[in-house]
Amino acid sequence: MLCGNKMFEDDGISLSTQRFFGVRYDPMSNRIVIPMYDSLDNLLGIKGRLMKRHLSDCEQKYIYMTSGFNKSKYLYGLNETYNLIKNQEYCVVFESEKSVMLAYEHGIGSVAILGCQMSQYQIEQLTRLNKPIIIALDKDRSISEIKSECEKFLKQVDVWYMYDEDNMMQDKASPIDNWDVFKKLKQYNTYKFEKEES
Repeated sequence: MLCGNKMFEDDGISLSTQRFFGVRYDPMSNRIVIPMYDSLDNLLGIKGRLMKRHLSDCEQKYIYMTSGFNKSKYLYGLNETYNLIKNQEYCVVFESEKSVMLAYEHGIGSVAILGCQMSQYQIEQLTRLNKPIIIALDKDRSISEIKSECEKFLKQVDVWYMYDEDNMMQDKASPIDNWDVFKKLKQYNTYKFEKEES
């Protein structure tokens, strides 16, 4: 069923943005359904988010609802926001699909790596964009983890990273969860990564 859901809407993702990204609802599993498309609009995989705020220990918040989907060979949002990315000065790299949708709400093209570690394939795809890259991982990632991801790029790639030195983000939050916080992070807590000589 193609429709918006109140949970995502309450988190700042409008119904029109949900429709743009093809967000659906599966009543059988009570999950918000997030489709994953390639550049030719082929459906590669489906991720489901349990439609509950508070989960028990035995419940999984997110599951992949299709077999054979390789998240290490995919950048969520690249297909949908490619034109935005090409027309802006940089590409922001988040962890999750919701972050890409929230960024889109504010006119920002971005991608998600579906986790906190980039694969070589994802690095190559980002490098081909020929844009400065801003790594914007969640609050619970350490500075060493963030720099480790930056280190994966070739020295010629212009890489930046967000790090919440001023403790503006809530625990485990994405930098884009709060728009005012994101703007401050972008202005005051985004740093150029300098790759050390090997």
